[in-house]
Amino acid sequence: MKQAKSLKDEDLKTAKAYHLKLTFSKLWKQETPEKAKVFLDSWYFWATHNQIPDMVKSAKTIRQHATGILKWFTSKITNGIMEVINGLIQCAKRRAHGYRSLKNLKTTIYLFAGRLKLKKVEI
Repeated sequence: MKQAKSLKDEDLKTAKAYHLKLTFSKLWKQETPEKAKVFLDSWYFWATHNQIPDMVKSAKTIRQHATGILKWFTSKITNGIMEVINGLIQCAKRRAHGYRSLKNLKTTIYLFAGRLKLKKVEI
């Protein structure tokens, strides 16, 4: 009997965590930065008082980045472009398997990430 109760408690925690996640996604539907801040503050309070350690940790991380998150409501700029550039650089590094100098690495990154259309030279 004890094991069944434990599983039931875990199911409730999972459902509560999922509900928190779904509610957080409504942040992006807020119309103004002020409304978003009020929404984020109330969500943070709820998330930190739910007694699920992982959700409390996630809420605290979100709170640390709240300024940047709320900036999105005025700028509508994400870090997606930087992520793409970083991915291209990492791909260039993997492809080359090491460089003799930093200058060669920079050159390869510019060639790879710049998407230059170079013609093949027949030898």
